Amino acid sequence: MFWVKMSVRSINFNGELATLSAFYDITDRVEAEAALRASEAKFKKLAANLPGMIYQFQLETDGTMSFPYVSSGCRKLWELEPEVLRSSAMQAIETIHPDDRPNFETAVATSAKTLNPCRWEGRLVLPSGKTKWVSWESRPEKNENGDIIWDGLSIDISDRKQAELALQQSEAKFQKLAANVPGMIYQFLLKPDGYNEFVYVSNGCREMYELEPQEIKNNSDAIWSLVHPEDRKHLEESIAISAKTLKPWKHEWRHVTPSGKLKWIRGISRPEKQPDGSILWDGLTIDISDRKLAEIALGQSKIALQQVNQELEHRVKERTRALQASQQMLWLVINNIPQFIVWKDRNSVFLGCNQNFAEKAGFNHPAELIGLSDLDMPWRPEETEFFRAWDQRVIETNTPEYHIIEPQMQADGTQRWLDANKIPLHDSHGNAVGILCSFEDITERLLLEAKVTESEEIFRKIFEDAPIGIDLANLEDGKLVRVNKAYCSILGYDASELLGKKFTDLVHPEDLEKTMQAAADLARGETSSYRLEKRLISAAKNIVWVNVTATLIQGSEGKPIYSLGMIENITERKVSEAALMASEAQLRKQTVQLQEACEQLKQAQIQLVQSEKMSSLGQMVAGIAHEINNPATFINGNISHTYHYFQDLIDILNLYQQSYQQPTPEIVEKIKEVDLEFLKEDLPKMLNSMSKGVERIGKIVLSLRNFSRLDEAEMKFANLHEGIDSTLLILQHRLKNNSQKDRIKIVKQYGEIPKVYCCAGQLNQVFLNIISNAIDVLEEQPQPRTIAIRTFAIRKQAAAGVGQHAHIPREFSELAPTGTLKNSDPIASSLNQLIESDRIVICIADSGPGMTENIRKRVFDPFLPPNR
Repeated sequence: MFWVKMSVRSINFNGELATLSAFYDITDRVEAEAALRASEAKFKKLAANLPGMIYQFQLETDGTMSFPYVSSGCRKLWELEPEVLRSSAMQAIETIHPDDRPNFETAVATSAKTLNPCRWEGRLVLPSGKTKWVSWESRPEKNENGDIIWDGLSIDISDRKQAELALQQSEAKFQKLAANVPGMIYQFLLKPDGYNEFVYVSNGCREMYELEPQEIKNNSDAIWSLVHPEDRKHLEESIAISAKTLKPWKHEWRHVTPSGKLKWIRGISRPEKQPDGSILWDGLTIDISDRKLAEIALGQSKIALQQVNQELEHRVKERTRALQASQQMLWLVINNIPQFIVWKDRNSVFLGCNQNFAEKAGFNHPAELIGLSDLDMPWRPEETEFFRAWDQRVIETNTPEYHIIEPQMQADGTQRWLDANKIPLHDSHGNAVGILCSFEDITERLLLEAKVTESEEIFRKIFEDAPIGIDLANLEDGKLVRVNKAYCSILGYDASELLGKKFTDLVHPEDLEKTMQAAADLARGETSSYRLEKRLISAAKNIVWVNVTATLIQGSEGKPIYSLGMIENITERKVSEAALMASEAQLRKQTVQLQEACEQLKQAQIQLVQSEKMSSLGQMVAGIAHEINNPATFINGNISHTYHYFQDLIDILNLYQQSYQQPTPEIVEKIKEVDLEFLKEDLPKMLNSMSKGVERIGKIVLSLRNFSRLDEAEMKFANLHEGIDSTLLILQHRLKNNSQKDRIKIVKQYGEIPKVYCCAGQLNQVFLNIISNAIDVLEEQPQPRTIAIRTFAIRKQAAAGVGQHAHIPREFSELAPTGTLKNSDPIASSLNQLIESDRIVICIADSGPGMTENIRKRVFDPFLPPNR
């Protein structure tokens, strides 16, 4: 069969209408088109099934980048549709991690310049927020117009990167283990031609050989040159025997370190023949100098040798036990990780598994599965075929496959969902010899995701139907992203009108500052939530009082991203509170007025009582002074006569003694009994003391009369110095205490002042109150205790400076009066100008702490407590 193309046209042939037909053989073209379509279908299928993404990447001469072709693998790899990438390459390039993008641009630029293959590995930040490692390999081709097109493949290498990280950690752990093992761990390679080298040496070589690891790996003679000359031959022979027999090598020898130290070394290793005929020993050398020194010291004693051997065997056993413990720990880790682990050969025959997988398959121990296959497992037939086909695909393609979600029937008949990974296992030549499978049961995770979805729906319903207003705002800009019905009802807005507004746009200007402060404290984490009352502006421009409670909503990474606010309309309560506060203010005002009236009544009553008390006190003092004065005058009038009489008697007695110098025994005895000489000497002193006592009583009586002044008119001229002295005399018992340390010193500095027209009794009471109060204060403090009293007159020309303490001594300046004497009594109108124009200053100061400002304001309170 062949394909033809026919062309027919009408012609005029010799006057008759005829048709002209032409046939072309197009079999080759049709077959080529069919083959092309089949090839394209096969390519598309291959591109769809290949892991990763097949692409064409074009760089035009003007720097424009595009993807002329991308396979459907871009959906999984880039999370982007092919049409999106073909329309704009920047969509894919912008997903490259910022730290890796410079390397990508350098790789593309270098490949474009040299036309060498472009190879790059880096991270993508996908639209879903995930970070993925990818590889990018392609070959460039330059077009005639200068554009460069790369044909390449990009695959997900995240698992490989994680494996590399795990390998690095494992290598670090091995290096740490090797560094802490006593002695030197090594790998020694002997080639068929006799060349030898140390492939690996641990850091223990520094202490043992005083050489660096790299120095030994670069030149094995660095160690051989240290071997003691007497031991070199035997050491070489022992290595040759081990290489020939492939039996474990053990040998002891001496070497001399670069510093000159002699050390005994013991070497232990196992040989393994390599494909190229080389022999590789994995072994350990340890310093046995101490043991050898002990052997030399003890001679060839059998007991000492046995002890050394026992110690060595013990150490070997300890190492063996440690290795066994390490293996047991490894199995313990494998059996206790939550994943299911199993490894098979190329024919999908089980070589081993962990305990979780054995139990999952219905077995008691992993050893029971060795030699079995998926055909012997409790899977469903279709699951068994799927697993075996998957194993063969991974083996044949030699490509790992990750995170395949699959259902699986359990031994107990339950259905579970697994996240599976299958990785080919390679021999030393890179050939796939088996497969490692890991499964993670994600059934609970899928169920949890379903519950989360259900929970979100319940939250949405609660949010929308809550009786209080609820809003959700962005933490960065404060814009509302969600509000419920109650929120809209309180403020009179539609939800569409509120979304996009900042929550602060609704706050009354006077409450904006405290709102912003509370929100800032919440955003900084200084508080977990806040509550305050504030005013909002409704859609109708009315004030709405609300009680706001706000807290933070965290995102998936635990970082706060939203502010959740709940508002309660308290406008009615605020109106009621305002009315109540107004009523309370009126009541408080009336209460204050009543209290002031009551206080005024009390003050009037106190003044009346005080006036009556002072009047009664003056009358009582005057009566006492009168009663004391009468007997004191009688005693004082007779003391002088008594003294003269006594002198007369003494004179007569002296005459008797002179005239009768030999008195009778009775008189002599009586003179001794009464101590006549003492009486003659002491009786005048006694009369003198009595005279002073009566004089003292007279002064006290005079002071009491001066203090009370009841025997004088209410206003008259008085000597103020006498009034002050009378007051001090009355208080003398408080000034002169028994002990010197408790005594209060009085300093008087009286100036020349005239008599003052005044009520002397009331002035004396003032002096008494001031000085008594000073004594009360000084009694409570240690020395010095001093009361200073000074008087002086201020003439008319200096009166204007009284307020500035003119002519007042510094120690009294703070106490100087500032008032002006007013003479309103008509009796004083006839007095001379001295009395009318001059002023008298009386300063009383003490060494106490002084008065506080509060006490100064109450200084004229009649019932001010003492000691103020």
